[in-house]
Amino acid sequence: MNRKSTRIVNSRPRRLGHRQTRSLQKSGAPEKSAPNAVNPRPGAVLEVSPDRLSPHPLNAKIYGDQPATGLAESIARCGVLQPLLVTADGVIVAGEKRWAASKEAGLSKVPVITVGPRDDSAAGELMIHSNRQRIKTNEEIVREIWWLMKFEREKARSRQAAAGRNKVPATSPEGGEAREAVAAALHVGIKKVDQSVAVVDKLDELDGNGDDAESGELRRMLAQSVNRAFNRVKVLNLRGAKVVPEPAPPGETDGDTKAEILVRIQENLIDGVETWSIEELTVFEKDLGAFRADWELHHREVA
Repeated sequence: MNRKSTRIVNSRPRRLGHRQTRSLQKSGAPEKSAPNAVNPRPGAVLEVSPDRLSPHPLNAKIYGDQPATGLAESIARCGVLQPLLVTADGVIVAGEKRWAASKEAGLSKVPVITVGPRDDSAAGELMIHSNRQRIKTNEEIVREIWWLMKFEREKARSRQAAAGRNKVPATSPEGGEAREAVAAALHVGIKKVDQSVAVVDKLDELDGNGDDAESGELRRMLAQSVNRAFNRVKVLNLRGAKVVPEPAPPGETDGDTKAEILVRIQENLIDGVETWSIEELTVFEKDLGAFRADWELHHREVA
């Protein structure tokens, strides 16, 4: 047993039988591929007081966990069937709901498996990967992506510092490689990574400004799809952009600014285009192509 892990308990570890070990592997023990995951004695479980454990601070920020209905009653009857994953300092990286339900049920001990990461970033990364099988909302998914991007950038800066470089080049994870690493880890496209980061940034900005109406509308669209929420973010950014008004052409009166027109176009597309039938989309595509052709012809004639 790693000596550091004894900081959270004084009891001796107990060995699991063959069937119990296989059950743990199937039901939630970290995969061998989990980044920085270390289990000093595979299959060893410690019994610790739940009062000596604490949830990872990112758990609430990403998942905002609410107590699972009926879990405390189940644990009171059957105990904790799947050990929690914790760091040597007793920070929970997997099993926060089981921990909370155990405290509610009045358990004096809960089973845990100690894993390696001790710094916040590594433990946070492991926590996210330990929740792969979790059923998540779109907001939970985009927040996972946001935090993994943050961790990748931190690792990039550390590598650059170790190499004696003060500036992070564009080809480093600060630029494109971080997006590729996160996309590969979560099996999503790079486009979704970029959209997710933009959506979370805007949500946090709106929440910070106390704009509950706009943040609520953005969350409503995010619940439908990340792409829809990202389109809303573009509209909000256009509204907040400082655009120099373009003078009206000779002989014409001043009308709406370019930014105002762009906002209306974006809002019209967001509010309806994803619900259009294939026939409506086909007609729109043809009309848009005809408009662009007429516009290009008009410019050539003017020139």
